[in-house]
Amino acid sequence: MDLRTYQTRVVDFLAARQRAFAIAPAGSGKTIMAASAVSRVVKAGMRVGWLANTRDQVDQGIAAIQTVEGPLGVEFDFWCAAAQPDLSHLDVLVIDECHHLPAESWHSTFGTAHVGCRVFGFSATPWSDPARDALLVELFGGRENFVEVSMNEVRDSGHLAQGQVIFHDLEVPDMFRAEIEARAAPEIKRRCASKCARTGCVHRARRIHSGANRAARAHGPLKVQIAKAGRRCVPCGRVSGNGGYLSGRRGPRCPCSFRSGAAFWWPKSHQDHSASGPSDEAVRRQDSRDRA
Repeated sequence: MDLRTYQTRVVDFLAARQRAFAIAPAGSGKTIMAASAVSRVVKAGMRVGWLANTRDQVDQGIAAIQTVEGPLGVEFDFWCAAAQPDLSHLDVLVIDECHHLPAESWHSTFGTAHVGCRVFGFSATPWSDPARDALLVELFGGRENFVEVSMNEVRDSGHLAQGQVIFHDLEVPDMFRAEIEARAAPEIKRRCASKCARTGCVHRARRIHSGANRAARAHGPLKVQIAKAGRRCVPCGRVSGNGGYLSGRRGPRCPCSFRSGAAFWWPKSHQDHSASGPSDEAVRRQDSRDRA
């Protein structure tokens, strides 16, 4: 297999060291570089371990090893490192997505490899926080054992396309609002009978109130003020803080600068205080979002 220029540089770097870490972007061919480095250093009877995060990554490693040139036949076997965390029998260890190595499970598994085992680590994003970075550098014997391939180097070689991000604004303001409100209005009226229907702010609640039949409103900064006003309006004291509209009869108003609002509608069967509730058009003006 013919390697790219930067791949050859990385493979030479890895093969010359007992422990080495290659940093390369996605699409640079890290798996091929790992397989090529392994083929450089293995001899007959040696065992190579490929430590990866997923089975798919292991399969990619096998496919890469089968493509590299070498005089030796290769046999493959699988084992679960979580169940058998013993790497002491390996002569070469390849760690894919090696930025996971500082994690406890990976670190403990890595610790079972014997001192003379060659270790090749690969990652596109090795650095995360100072403590983990320091541990990663220590495990590979210092920064001098790290080699990096830049995104520009891969792109300039003609093997990586220039990325382009295109944004499409697919949101059409109020595209479905009319249909949603038309369907929701009757249900809102039915469910809000004798219950509080809260809006996002007072001025929106006023719009609903304007369509209510024989309604009184009260709103104020304190719950106790609302409760007192509510008891003067209707027999039931079911009112809410920061703003309320009470249907059934006219009553006092307690203006307030608070933005919150609420609406009350009572069932038609309520004696002496019957109200049909707001019209569909009034309900459609209800908006739960506070834009004030």
